[in-house]
Order: sequence, then structure tokens, then C-alpha cells
Amino acid sequence: MKKLNYFSLKLLVFPLLCVGLCLLVFLSSMPASSLHAASTYAYSTSINVVAQNYDGDEIIVGNTTSTLKYNNETTDDYTIKTVNWSELRNFVISYDTSLLPSNAESYTYAYTVSWTPNIISNNIADFSGAETITSNIVRETVKNKTDVQTSIIFTIDNIALSQEKYYTASNLLVNQQNNSYSLHGGWGLYIFSFEYNGTSTSVVFQVLPTDISALAKPEIIIDEISSNYNMKSAYVFSLPEEYKFVNRDLITWSIKGTGRDGLTYVLTPSDVEDAELEHPIFNTNAYYRNGISFTFDTEIEGSWTAVCEIYQTADGASPKYTVTSSTVSTTEGMPPLTIVWIVVGSAVAAAIIVAVVIGLSVKKERVY
Repeated sequence: MKKLNYFSLKLLVFPLLCVGLCLLVFLSSMPASSLHAASTYAYSTSINVVAQNYDGDEIIVGNTTSTLKYNNETTDDYTIKTVNWSELRNFVISYDTSLLPSNAESYTYAYTVSWTPNIISNNIADFSGAETITSNIVRETVKNKTDVQTSIIFTIDNIALSQEKYYTASNLLVNQQNNSYSLHGGWGLYIFSFEYNGTSTSVVFQVLPTDISALAKPEIIIDEISSNYNMKSAYVFSLPEEYKFVNRDLITWSIKGTGRDGLTYVLTPSDVEDAELEHPIFNTNAYYRNGISFTFDTEIEGSWTAVCEIYQTADGASPKYTVTSSTVSTTEGMPPLTIVWIVVGSAVAAAIIVAVVIGLSVKKERVY
């Protein structure tokens, strides 16, 4: 009886081992780039994402293999496409709907996008940070397979197209806690996915900002605008167009000046170096001061200069460029000291005139 059980056990284990080996070979042959949140390998070749430039032509992208961290999962050897932000206008996301079943009662599907303001670092494409935003581009249920959208256009940076229908990143990638996408711009990591019946297939893009080292030291451009305070002016300080596609976190603005009251002012409390001499214009360190442009509007009358520090990296090293603007004024009317000198001058002039008149009168009386 024991021999029979042992023989039967061997007969049972052998086919199980064969099945397991075949399954392992099948799974290992599937491309890593098809993996998405559900850890499924369906439709591995059905999604296609094309990057287009400002003329609508396809951009030839580079490919790199990295570790993907997404949705509490880590996937090695994931193929990621890379494109420069300065060239990119939009993505065209296509799906081969012929792979969907033909006899379903209805079709519930979605095109989705996830974005994070990161690039590949230490060979890791990391979507696990708090700033990662995920949104449905399209999610709907249709009756017929022919009604499933086979292609959609997704633009970045509020770029308008002539096409009748397209979807814009700045409208979809919105976080209730912050406006991260609008602040950072279109660079970063993107995952585009098509989801159907609990499975999904994805393509990941890395959109690179312009390297600061490729740019010359800029000059600050100044535009005068209307102020929110009475009739005084406000100002927009900005960098040239070639800085439009850099990582905006690497550009920091500060303000320093002298008020009409004679006091020295800096932008925020964190800018104060001498508490006895310097006073913050705004009483918060949360004042946003990054990006290619900076709007300065204050109710304090005075003369001001803007300083722009441009960093090569975000590691706290010294800035690559430090640029100072020319002086601008938010003074309405003449400064008090000028008014004092005008009054004193007028009084002195009046006294001289009175003295001359009196002198002439006395001289005239003597002659008479």
C-alpha cells in the first residue's frame, strides 16, 4: 500500500512541475513595459504612444531600461522612452481595439495618465512620491466595440491645437492640495495606460528639462504692470525664452530694496540676515518664488532690485548664475525727503525775494 501511494505521488508531481515550468517560461517572455497597476500581461503590444513636436511631426525618442516604482510595486528592466521637453507639443495615444472581444454586452474602458515631477535617478523611475497625480483622460462605457476610441491626443503646457478634440494635461493633472503641474510645467515622468476588464497595458515616457549648463548667463527682463495697491506700479521680472524649458525649481527669485520710510526690506522672513536692519515685505516663507518669471507687487513704496539665482542641480550647491535686475520703483508721488527739500528751497527762495524787495524799498526811500 505504501509503495502504491509513493508511485501515485510521483505521477501527480511530474505533470505539475511541467505546467509550472511552462508558465514560468511564458511569463518571463512577456515585455516588462506592458505591466501596470494590476500586474497583468494582457494586451502587451496593443498600446502605442507617439510624441509629436510643434509641427505635428513624430519625435524620434530614445529608450532606456530602468526600475519602475509605481502603485506600491517595483518592476525591473522596464523600457522607458525619453524626449526633450523643449521639442514636445503633445502625445498621441492609440489602442488596437481589434484585440477586444467581439461579443461583449458592453465595453467599459479607460485611457489614464500618471505624472510626477521627477526624472530617472539612480536608474529608478519613481512614481511613489506624494506629488504623483493620476487621472482618467477618458473613462466610459459604450455598447459597441466600434464606439471605443482608438486614438486620443494629449497636450502639455496648455498648448492649444487646431484639432476639434484633444485633452490637456493642465486640465487633467490637478491636485486639490496644490497646483503642482502648473508650477513645474510639462517635464517629468508620464505613464499612459489603456484599461479594460481589469487589465491594463502601459507606456512610460521621461520628458527631460533643458540642462542649465547648455544655456548662457541671462539678463533679467522687466515689464511694468498695474498694481493691486492704489495707483502704484507692479513688475514682472523674467528670463529669456531659452529658459522656458528648464526645471523651474532650480530658478529662485529674491527682492531687496529701500522703502519710502527709509527702512531696508527683503522678500520674506527667511531672507532676513540682519534682524535689526532688514524687514520682510511678506510675513510668510511660503511665498512662491520659482520659475522663469516672478511677479512683484507690494503696498510698500520704495525702490527695488530683483536677484535671480539659477542652480545647476537641486543639491544645495552654489548657483551657476546670479543675475541682478536694474532698480524699479513702487513710489507714488515724490518721496518725503524730496518734498522737504522743495519746501525748504521754496522758503529760502521766498526769503531771498522778500529781502531783495525790502532792500530795494529802503534804497528807494533814501534816494527820495
